[in-house]
Amino acid sequence: MSKKNRANGDETELKVDRALQILTREWDEVVSYHHSSKNGELDVLHTDFLIFLRSRMAFPLQVKSSSGGARQHIKRYHYITVIAVRRNHDERHISSRIRALILRYYRDIRLRSAEADLRRDKVREGDRNRS
Repeated sequence: MSKKNRANGDETELKVDRALQILTREWDEVVSYHHSSKNGELDVLHTDFLIFLRSRMAFPLQVKSSSGGARQHIKRYHYITVIAVRRNHDERHISSRIRALILRYYRDIRLRSAEADLRRDKVREGDRNRS
């Protein structure tokens, strides 16, 4: 990675850090967060931030400074949410995008839970019909 790309990535992560400070102050759902150190355990697992939520869940977030980098991340690590942050994005904008990602995360969990409930109900119904 070039020095320019590294500096751009560091600047982008700093913006996300400030956006998470805003979310922690202004939205009760975000309790705290951890910013991974360079080449640290989380960073090696392709996670720049681990966001701790009121629901006792943790939300991993990878930060990219380009949409191309975000696309590559999604191809390789689809299970870790990624956000692409451009130079012209301010911290308020970034915090609202992270909030939307967390809300979508909760929605997806509810949908998966509802789908599992439906499958379980079908199995039970099938068991009753066989009896």
